Amino acid sequence: MAVSDCGDKFVAAIESEDIHALHSLLSTHGQKSLSEYCMGTKTPLHVAAAGHKFKCIDWLLQHGANPRATDGAGNSFLVELIKQGGSPHYSHAASAYLKQLLERKDLCLGIDGEEGGDVPLVCALRCSNKSAAKALLERYESLD
Repeated sequence: MAVSDCGDKFVAAIESEDIHALHSLLSTHGQKSLSEYCMGTKTPLHVAAAGHKFKCIDWLLQHGANPRATDGAGNSFLVELIKQGGSPHYSHAASAYLKQLLERKDLCLGIDGEEGGDVPLVCALRCSNKSAAKALLERYESLD
């Protein structure tokens, strides 16, 4: 995956939750830009997930970002969303958002892990993120 020449602009738009700027970047750089690395080895979706920018995650997914795209370590954006779980900064809003994402049937989220990256459930358990682990277990159960 290539490093995007518009990466810094994507990061700034995501950090400020500027949907208008994201739309402008997509119009200028095209669909492919949503899957390119923009912050070292992170896609725009990973950057949004790490910052718990839920509005940006939704926008990126609605506009074609690949929910199964991996970062340089092989992790999906779900792992980024879950990683903060053991910290006091992980909010109830993040837990509710993860559960909402997992309930969506239109997304192929890769909850079993991607390309050698962390399995989201293992990440949740390692981070002591009980709410994420519970939501993931419920999703696994619903796959039967």
